Amino acid sequence: MERILEPLERIGIQSSVAYFNCNPGRSWSHLKTYHIPELMHFSGSARNGVARLREVIRELQPEAAFVHFLPNENIGLALVRTLPTVYYALDYQAICPAGTQWLRVPNQPCGRTVGLACLISAYTAGCYTRRPRPLFAAYHHTRATHHWLRHACILVPSRFSQKRFLAAGFAAEQLFILPLPIYTTSRVPTALHSVRPPIILFAGRLVREKGLDDLLHALASLTHLAWRLVIAGDGPERETYQALALQLGLSERVEFLGWLNDSGLDYLYTQAAFMVVPSRWPEPFGMVGPEAMVRGLPVIAYATGGIQDWLIDGETGLAVSPGDLSSLSQAIRRLLEDPDLRRQMGLRARSWVLEHLSFEQHCSNLQEIFERTISQWAVRSYGRY
Repeated sequence: MERILEPLERIGIQSSVAYFNCNPGRSWSHLKTYHIPELMHFSGSARNGVARLREVIRELQPEAAFVHFLPNENIGLALVRTLPTVYYALDYQAICPAGTQWLRVPNQPCGRTVGLACLISAYTAGCYTRRPRPLFAAYHHTRATHHWLRHACILVPSRFSQKRFLAAGFAAEQLFILPLPIYTTSRVPTALHSVRPPIILFAGRLVREKGLDDLLHALASLTHLAWRLVIAGDGPERETYQALALQLGLSERVEFLGWLNDSGLDYLYTQAAFMVVPSRWPEPFGMVGPEAMVRGLPVIAYATGGIQDWLIDGETGLAVSPGDLSSLSQAIRRLLEDPDLRRQMGLRARSWVLEHLSFEQHCSNLQEIFERTISQWAVRSYGRY
């Protein structure tokens, strides 16, 4: 959200920010900002929040609302009843209590949307907590979010997300695919692919859904080749994965760096030969792949979820069927052994991101969606009288 405020301003869209419990001075200091109490309450009437929201709307007289996260049903209902509202569904919270659409025990994507089966799956498939209170709270929150979102325009980042929201009962005419924009660098680093041995990059949270264990197992069959694996990220499975690397005899080649800031990750992009994104869960979009691609890195990834929108097999990288360790190993070997192919794919990957995921294109598409939503709202409002 912070990164699109300035591009939106350049095309004539003025923004004000409503927030709760954060520091708006970091990058919004030139904007009007409004604290909304109870904005982040997952349940309850939120009377103070609704009253404050109405005060802000009366003061600003905005043409539309753009929502990134709003868990309280009553504030959501107050908003959609007052303003044309566009909601960016960057996850699955509106259709899945766990927000992941992933079953832990069978280790596979979930084909359901919110319903009573979700409560059973928490116990049988481990998709969410088994503690009754937070489980029922999450279930209620998802149902409540679904209720007020029926009156909003919904943006989703990928074709896969669109299919899941359609399956959950949202109308096709209220859903728009709007991929996430990627911050671009001015040029491809000249040192790209020159580091020896080649560095394979993994960036993400260290949880089962992200599939780092699959990557380690795939690399265990490639010890006759020169490579290093650098892991940027942290999470509850870090010690498990460190133990697995030791067990597979890879500990001397695998480096766990923990969480890195933007500059630290940027440096890794200049050193890496390619990135691997072995996510088992259906990523709504998977930003880490395009962020590597725009820096000239090809990506090897499981063809799941929104990843399939930006990973063009043989062009921007190599697609692998989820869980196919043999194919994952072969794809890694192919890029390790062919530096020219890595560079060609990396340049095509960068060109694809520049063409399809720029901030300018994103904001232009967003402007069209705003205008359409405002027009449709005006027609519906006229029909009420």
